[in-house]
Formats: sequence, structure tokens, C-alpha cells
Amino acid sequence: MPNDRRVLLGTYASPQESYSTTNTQETLEEGISEGTPSSTKYKISTDATKSLKSSIVKTISVAQSDDDGTANGWSSRKHQSQTWQMDDDIIWQRSRACWNGKLAINNGDAKVLRDLNAATKALYIKNLGSNELRVSLDNGSTYPILVPPAAGLAIEPNIDAEEIKVDTVSGNTIIEYIVAT
Repeated sequence: MPNDRRVLLGTYASPQESYSTTNTQETLEEGISEGTPSSTKYKISTDATKSLKSSIVKTISVAQSDDDGTANGWSSRKHQSQTWQMDDDIIWQRSRACWNGKLAINNGDAKVLRDLNAATKALYIKNLGSNELRVSLDNGSTYPILVPPAAGLAIEPNIDAEEIKVDTVSGNTIIEYIVAT
């Protein structure tokens, strides 16, 4: 059974340009509209010579993951009570919550994505909300990375996981994330 874990993250962007369509809509005698109203559509930019791509492929070994050699905690996608070995039956009977990888972020209430003193091998954040997200890689001292709504971030920060904080510029948002250590 393999002991290593592999993280694959990638992004792809194509430059677009917008254009307006011609209004071919007319109203017939019966009051019925026929044709297509004008609208804005998008196509791949003719000025662009190539698309923008990036990818991360990281192999995380058991030794890098956990001191106990189980490698159960290599990713933030693991809940602390996920394995039967870690809890007794009573805790499992009471637990009804499943971690879905999403986190609500309120403005001014910065969140640490993973409270662990271990080097981060890969970080993925997608902003699912409608407000801009700020990302700090120095425990909240500065927020140099902005993630607009419906955008994502995939990087290899190589810093302690507990240094990564997120907040919003204004309002609230929801993010989907993975922190791999």
C-alpha cells in the first residue's frame, strides 16, 4: 500500500473580448416578439497568442505528514474525529456534522485555515461568495493577495499552515479550500 499522497492543482485562463450582437427583434401585428434582442457575448481574444496555465504537483510522504506515521492528517479535508481509532463510539453516535470543505468568512473576523505548525506544501482557495477575499501569508500582518468572487488561488507557499489567514475586504463570503502539509 502506498504511503505517499499526491496533490494536483491547476488553473487555466483564456483572454476574452466582448462584443455586442445586433438587435434583430421586431414585434408582429399580433404583439408577439420575434428575433433576437441585442446582447453582449464573449469570444477568445484574437490578440492573445496563448492561454495562461499553471499547475502544482506535490508528493507528500508519511514522514512529512504525521509524527505517528499514519498520514491521516496530511490535508485540511480531514476532520479530527474522522477515524474510528481516534474516538470512542459515544462521540460517533453524537456527531452529526460532516466537513464539506466550505467556510463562511465574515468581514473583520480573520480565519486561520489550518491551525498546525507544519510547512504548507499546497494551498487552494476558491471564493464562492460575492465579496472579495483577502489572503495573508504572514499571520494577518498584511493581506497582499486578493481573490475576487468566483476566482481561485492555487500556490505552494512553503510556510507554516498557521500563518495563512483569510478575511474579506467588505461583507461576507464563502470559500472552499484545501491546505496540504
